[in-house]
Amino acid sequence: MMKFNVLVSDVAQRQIYEIEEKTKHRLIKTLRELEKNSFKTRSGADIKKLKGSRNPSLYRLRVGEFRIIYSVNKKEVRVTEIMKRSKGYEWID
Repeated sequence: MMKFNVLVSDVAQRQIYEIEEKTKHRLIKTLRELEKNSFKTRSGADIKKLKGSRNPSLYRLRVGEFRIIYSVNKKEVRVTEIMKRSKGYEWID
């Protein structure tokens, strides 16, 4: 089984820090699951490739009302942002 190295940006770390404890633990658990498989949708992990994202392609992982935005390069997952769904995706070029 391929194992991915998950890297969380400073921005995403700050965003996690500001979230309530219960949700924070759920997000961290979900980030750990990305080590096993960064592409497969499974129970508690709704993953979709974002339209309009370029190289590298961006993916969205839904965790309740939060979205984890990340890219994958070989065996490395780079989490760039964690945001509430209401923020939207207009910032993607």
